[in-house]
Amino acid sequence: MNEKKYIVTTALFYANGPLHLGHMLEMIQADIWVRSARERGYNVIFLSGDDQHGTPIMLQAEKLGQSPEQMIDAVHQDHLRDIESFHISYDCFYGTHNQETKQVVNDIYHKVTPYLTETVIEQAYDPVKQVFLPDRYIKGQCPKCGAKDQYGDNCEVCGATYTIDDLVNPYSILTGQTPEKRATPHQFFDLKPLTQVISSWQENATIAKNIQNKLTEWMDDLRPWDITRDGPYFGFEIPGRDNQYFYVWLDAPIGYLGILSHYLKGDPYTLWDDESSHIMHFIGKDIINFHGLFWPGVLNAAGHSLPNEIRTHGFLTINGQKMSKSRGTYISAAHFNQSIPTEYLRYYLASKLTNSTDDMDFSLEDFKNRVNAELIGKIINLGNRCVGILTKHFDGQLLEISIEDEIWRDSIVHAEKIRPLWLSGDYQSAMRSVIIWVNHINQYVDTHKPWAAVKIEEEKPNAHQVCSMGFNLFFRIMREIACVLPKTFEKLNLSINENQSDGMVLPAQKIENYPRLLERITDEQIESLLTENAAQR
Repeated sequence: MNEKKYIVTTALFYANGPLHLGHMLEMIQADIWVRSARERGYNVIFLSGDDQHGTPIMLQAEKLGQSPEQMIDAVHQDHLRDIESFHISYDCFYGTHNQETKQVVNDIYHKVTPYLTETVIEQAYDPVKQVFLPDRYIKGQCPKCGAKDQYGDNCEVCGATYTIDDLVNPYSILTGQTPEKRATPHQFFDLKPLTQVISSWQENATIAKNIQNKLTEWMDDLRPWDITRDGPYFGFEIPGRDNQYFYVWLDAPIGYLGILSHYLKGDPYTLWDDESSHIMHFIGKDIINFHGLFWPGVLNAAGHSLPNEIRTHGFLTINGQKMSKSRGTYISAAHFNQSIPTEYLRYYLASKLTNSTDDMDFSLEDFKNRVNAELIGKIINLGNRCVGILTKHFDGQLLEISIEDEIWRDSIVHAEKIRPLWLSGDYQSAMRSVIIWVNHINQYVDTHKPWAAVKIEEEKPNAHQVCSMGFNLFFRIMREIACVLPKTFEKLNLSINENQSDGMVLPAQKIENYPRLLERITDEQIESLLTENAAQR
């Protein structure tokens, strides 16, 4: 029994639109780990929520004719629906725009005051809209290649990076106006005094080696971090400062503590700072700077525990391309759920996820083939073929099996090899081992040919025993991948009596009303995934 208390989070999801398959990648990756850990007796609290502040949310709400509060509430309900449909087992999925997070943000802000400096900075300002403009709200000509309509921080044509000061003929994407420069005093969090603390944490925390190397590169150029945003802005006001707000990337990670406070209905530090607590973040590689530099710096400056582990995944592409509505490669979580059972995505991602940070491609053809050939054709079919013979020739009666049988002892070896792989994050190796295991069992059934043996009276008992063993092994495999297919395993459980002493071997019983657990994916279902993009173009 592991005595640690695991606080596991996924990154907060921005509340200005629906969840898509890239978001589900992170949720599913974390959920498989959490379910596997819980199965092994780990004490896990699984948390996440919506990142509900920032200029884009304020502007999107205005565009919709709603208040920001109305919009983030509606988005939150949509996100909760998607989370449920993909069987993500959060203990709490909340948000950042609440009193719990505000209280923690203000508390940490006052604790880090010794690390704050003030500097007057110039920012781009839209004089018509009367808002300060983030870089992504300014476009113009690339200063390197001359391409038009490029964002204020990088060119999508030649790949150059630059500042908005370098942009040629810049304009606000909100109004088309040329931005003005306006100066205001901002507060900055100084990371330099924390260099040694952050470096030491990076070396000792569990972080992928390539991510550690990238973080180490950035350590050579630690600059003060602007935590201020000028109004109008949707967020928490900074105490004692006129019309200025906390930058969303300050209160977003602090939101982990706010959500923990909401879940505990009390002081989050009692658990967060407990010596027996193990803090794990599942994030995308695009936000490692916030979680690997600023977040540990803020926590240390405030006197709180730093994360023990950061699990980082790469980007998800669709048919080899970035997710994009204009390219026809955008698939929302809700649309996927309407088209195809969500556990098929859980299976496919598990078969490809490793503990590396490589990008992953969601190939629709490979998805269909892998699900049909492996999940349906091998795993589910193993159960179907055994139950089919048991039902047709033995009135559904399952016999007791011998755990001394070689095929059963072999299954113990397979299971022991697979279990640590779930916790390591190398789901791909786990699933490959599952398929090897299933192939071995299918070979066992094929060798004994129970479909032929039932036609010979003296061979029928052997056929009965083989199918009973085959179904027991199928059940054991389904238990092992219940972290990937939780609802399918739940559905399987409803058809049998699982009361047994060791939790592995099924007692002799009559199997009745055995369900169709899963069906093959059709070409029509695959085509329907792309209709969302067609409708929006």
